[in-house]
Amino acid sequence: MNHLKKLLCLLLAVGITFSAAGCAFLSLNESKDAKSVVASIEGNDVLKEDFLKYYKIVLMIYDLNNYTTPTDAEEQKEYRSAVFEDFVRVCALEYYCKENSVTAEDDVTEQRDEFITSMKGVYDTDEKYLEYLKKMGFETEEAFKEALDYYMGLTINSNAFYKRSEDKSFLFSDKGAFTVGEKVVSGQEFYYYTIMVFMQIYLSYQSYPTADADQLTYYERIKTDYLGYYFALAEYAREQGLTVTAEEIAAQLSAFDYYESYLGEATYDSLYQQYFISEQDEAAARASIGEAMALTQKYKDMLIGQMEVSEENLAAYYETNKSDFGPFASAYYISFESMESANEYKEKINGDKKAFDKLYTEVQGGEVETLEAKHIDSLTKGEIEDSVLAEALFNLKEGEVYGIIPGVNSELFYIACLEKITPAYDYSDPEDKEVIKAAYIEDNKDTYAEGLMDAVYDEYTITDGDYYNTPSQRLKTWLFDTLNIKKYEKRAIR
Repeated sequence: MNHLKKLLCLLLAVGITFSAAGCAFLSLNESKDAKSVVASIEGNDVLKEDFLKYYKIVLMIYDLNNYTTPTDAEEQKEYRSAVFEDFVRVCALEYYCKENSVTAEDDVTEQRDEFITSMKGVYDTDEKYLEYLKKMGFETEEAFKEALDYYMGLTINSNAFYKRSEDKSFLFSDKGAFTVGEKVVSGQEFYYYTIMVFMQIYLSYQSYPTADADQLTYYERIKTDYLGYYFALAEYAREQGLTVTAEEIAAQLSAFDYYESYLGEATYDSLYQQYFISEQDEAAARASIGEAMALTQKYKDMLIGQMEVSEENLAAYYETNKSDFGPFASAYYISFESMESANEYKEKINGDKKAFDKLYTEVQGGEVETLEAKHIDSLTKGEIEDSVLAEALFNLKEGEVYGIIPGVNSELFYIACLEKITPAYDYSDPEDKEVIKAAYIEDNKDTYAEGLMDAVYDEYTITDGDYYNTPSQRLKTWLFDTLNIKKYEKRAIR
């Protein structure tokens, strides 16, 4: 079925997206109706019989890939209308490619033969194969091949438009997607970042928005919360004399590189084609956005480095978070699954540290398989997961062995040995106070820096260009503005 899926990809590459239930088939109209004109492109007529070939192959591809089509009459009408819309678009793209000597890389005959071979692999006898063709509206194999050749030629020749080697800057406005400060953010930069956002969504949820309406819900945030923010802060950072290295830029792009390495170069190449991003566009977008992100981070780091902490705020922070600054316990404990097992080893240890250490070593070495041994290293009472264990440890003397301690947050039982108790940090001690100050900065640095950065960003004005257009909307607008296209939908879908 590889070639069936490849053909589906050819279909999807030009933008058809359906949701449906059930299955429907197109019946051929009368000969006269089949010769009626359903569209014209620069005065070149497109006949209904051509649309019927295209439509029936679309139905077949969806059927072979286990997609369903509507059974309700009104939904069928909408479905045929959607297919017709795409049919006119691919006809227009094919016309453009032929007029501008944009050549296809795939061979129609080769693709046709591979597809038929795959089909015959599914329907393993001639009888089943021909029966399926009739089910899909083809009385003869010759009629099917004729329709398939037409579909293949149309989609392959129109898909040549998407080749990354072909410059498609003419699709984008000179105004760019939007302007922030002195920076005009290009449509290609906007689409590049959009792809990165959508691929991040895909990695999290195994799906990403494909329909125009769903994609557009993200565009405003991409403009304001991400790209607009980065470019505004980058411009301000430059005014402060900040610069970034190639390594710092690469660090900001590392997440994007991970997405591509995980999902594969072929996936990204296909996405870049669909979003009209050439190799040059990709390189320019990476350099521009990467530098803006790096400068934004550099400015944030500078603000954090200059962060001042008032005595009042630091004292309040210490009082609120006093338990986080000690005392700290370091200890060893062995956990047991039952009271009986814990009692057995408690009697063997009998409060002796050497006996405890011996058992602890044996458990760590796997000699006693039913037990688990762990070390607690300088944790506060609140950081120890089991509160009863924590309370017991902080009441032991250094070197003291104690058990049995019933776990309150689990069904385990413990025998423990306190290694040491480290006193809490003393706010009046200058060295301890520096540790408390460092903790304050760590906990508050993002809020502090981002508040100042938001104030800078609020001073910038974003002037909209044509960012609010998905690739399919952009292409449709350009085609109808560029080519003399006429559609007669009622004739096509009646």
